[in-house]
Amino acid sequence: MTSIVSIQLYLFKTTIIGGYLLSYDSPLIILSSLFLFLLFEKMNFYSSFINACSSSALSIYLIHINPHIWGYFKEGVLSLYNISPDYYGCLLVFLYLLVIMSICILIDKIRLKLTPMNNLISIGNIVWNKISTII
Repeated sequence: MTSIVSIQLYLFKTTIIGGYLLSYDSPLIILSSLFLFLLFEKMNFYSSFINACSSSALSIYLIHINPHIWGYFKEGVLSLYNISPDYYGCLLVFLYLLVIMSICILIDKIRLKLTPMNNLISIGNIVWNKISTII
């Protein structure tokens, strides 16, 4: 529901109210974030699918917010919404976002296979030891 309202507010952000309601310090965004946090705080998930998606959340964010990709991403969302600016358009946007999320998860899983964690942990330990000796 929040994403549907956000998409509609984004399209009408030329008004003062629409532009403010989409900012990070907007009361609606803060309340929505707080509500979602409290909703999921008490839930216990034991699903490999949910764990796989949640472990790639940072990668999803970093890939789609990349300045080289963001323009194409935004253009795709707006063109799908312009096809049909009603619930069908919102459904198309949701499916598009689901495909983007799946591609980002796939990229992250390939990255994890190509980058062994042992090497990263040992590099992290070396850096930490150097910092500890300096301090």
